[in-house]
Amino acid sequence: FDSKSYLESIKIYQQALTIKPGDAYATNRIEEATRLEQANSVDEVEVQYQKILAAGQKKFDAGDYTGALDMYKRALAIRPADPIPQKRIDEINQILQSKTSNTEFDALIKEADAFFKSGNLAKAKEYYLKALDIKEDAHARSQLVEIERIMRDESVGQVNEQYNKIIAKADELFNL
Repeated sequence: FDSKSYLESIKIYQQALTIKPGDAYATNRIEEATRLEQANSVDEVEVQYQKILAAGQKKFDAGDYTGALDMYKRALAIRPADPIPQKRIDEINQILQSKTSNTEFDALIKEADAFFKSGNLAKAKEYYLKALDIKEDAHARSQLVEIERIMRDESVGQVNEQYNKIIAKADELFNL
């Protein structure tokens, strides 16, 4: 019993009880060994919990957010009422969402710039607006202003061209 093999000692004390049922000493030792084994088990769970938290923090510090998320979820499963793992899970989810948003934003800006350079202003405008839905950006805003200016100038040019054609036709008929 003193070597702290509580489970093994419980089995042996139970054998003693089969020989001498109701023996107070054996019964008390079984109860004490059971209590100590449970306390030992709780200590082992605590040690495991702390190791998982430490591993989660190490992965977080290294930028392995997915690995850290897994560790903190395991810690939360051990101690659902502990706010620490949930706080870290929320923080990691926010980081991962932000990274996804930044990647999506960068892709939209790249597409918009390509459309702008190719002269497809309507598509460029669409993609700059989608990018601005993710986050505010000075480049996207300035490109939208430029697109509006170009479209306005093209519209004025088209009106002038149409006007000049009509005037030319009218002048032609006038001079007949």
